Amino acid sequence: LLLSFIMSSSSGMRVFIAGGTGAIGRHVVPRLLQAGHHVTVLTRSAERAETLRAKGVEAAIGSVLDASRLYETMRAVQPDVVIHLLTGLPASVMSMASLSDTDVLRTEGTSRLLNASVAVASVRRFMVRSVSFLSRPQRTARVLDETHPLYLRCPSAFRPLVKSVDALEKQVLSAGDELESIVLRYGFLYGRGTQYEVPGGSACEEALQQKLRIVGKGKAMWSFVHVEDAADA
Repeated sequence: LLLSFIMSSSSGMRVFIAGGTGAIGRHVVPRLLQAGHHVTVLTRSAERAETLRAKGVEAAIGSVLDASRLYETMRAVQPDVVIHLLTGLPASVMSMASLSDTDVLRTEGTSRLLNASVAVASVRRFMVRSVSFLSRPQRTARVLDETHPLYLRCPSAFRPLVKSVDALEKQVLSAGDELESIVLRYGFLYGRGTQYEVPGGSACEEALQQKLRIVGKGKAMWSFVHVEDAADA
C-alpha cells in the first residue's frame, strides 16, 4: 500500500497531492506531516491555500486542467510521489448528470497530472483513487479486488461514469516503466465529511426523508469504507 510505503520511508519524501482538501485528502495530509514528509497540495482556492499553509502544508494554487501551469508547479516542487484524489462531487448526488465534473477530472485531469508526473524526473510513484462499486456484477465471489473487470456493459445511464473510471485506471496502469503506478478502488465513504456522515450527511438525510430508492428486492450489497481507513490505505 502506498501510504504504508511513504510512512516507512527513512527520510522525508516530497509528496504532491491533488485533492488534498477533499474527504480523503484532509485525513491523508496530517498523517504524512506527522510522519515527517514534505507535502504540497494543489488547490484552486487562495483561501484554502492560506488554511493549508497555516497547518504547515505547502500550497500551490492551480488546476489539474491547466497543463502548462501544472507542469511548472510540479517542476518546482520536484515530488517523489504524486497522489490523485480529485473528485468534483456535489453535496448530494441525485442524478448521473451531477457527476460530469468528476468524469472530467478522471479523464482529462488524470491525463494532465500523469503527463506532468512523467515529465518531472523526480516522480517515482503515482497513486490514484478509483471506486469498487462499478465492478462487473459477480454472483459467486463476495470479495472483488482491483483486478476484477469494470461493469462496461452497464445500463446506458451509468456508462459515462463507468467509462471515466475505466479511462482513469487504464491511463495510470499503462504509464510505462517511468512510474510505479497504483490504483486503489475504494467503496462508498462514510465518516466525517462524507455523504454518509451521521448525522448531517446528504445520503443519510435522504434516507431519513425516504428519498433513497430500494432497487428490486433490496438484496444488493454495497461496499463501504471508513474515510480514515481509506486515508490509511
